[in-house]
Amino acid sequence: MIFSALIFSIILIYLSKGSFKNILNFNYQKIELALCGILIIFLINFFTIYDFASISDFFVKKYFYFTILALFFIIISLLFNYKVRGMIVIAFGLFCNTLPIIFNGKMPVSLSALSKINNDKVFRIISEGLSLSHGVFEHPKLFILSDIFPINPIFGQGKVLSIGDFIVSIGVILSLYKISRR
Repeated sequence: MIFSALIFSIILIYLSKGSFKNILNFNYQKIELALCGILIIFLINFFTIYDFASISDFFVKKYFYFTILALFFIIISLLFNYKVRGMIVIAFGLFCNTLPIIFNGKMPVSLSALSKINNDKVFRIISEGLSLSHGVFEHPKLFILSDIFPINPIFGQGKVLSIGDFIVSIGVILSLYKISRR
């Protein structure tokens, strides 16, 4: 979804004669917090994909806490850039995605939506409880904020998205457009 938002943003900026140079020169406040969050996400993914014995065990056991910490750092960094309203929209979308994770231990995914994306591998991993980040729950808390919208793109694999994912994408488009017009 983010990739689609980026492509749409590029087209919108080009058609509106915005400046890509403004985006490259944007002074993102507290970028170190965002980078710290991104690094944590990279590390938990790296150490849970590849087996490094006790290090991997540690990251698997603490996956939930590292995920929440990473999202917290990214959301806070976005809030420091409140003058670009799209950044607030992105932060709100991430917050909407964080809430069901906090209340359920991982992002709930609708089983019926999951079956509609025609991706057997993803269906098997999530429905069998093999994913650290997503799961199927009988009665998830904050279901409305969970991954419940099946999306079958023209190219690539289908996905199940949440309201937060759509909000983040809108925020990305708004942010890049606004920055390009400065």
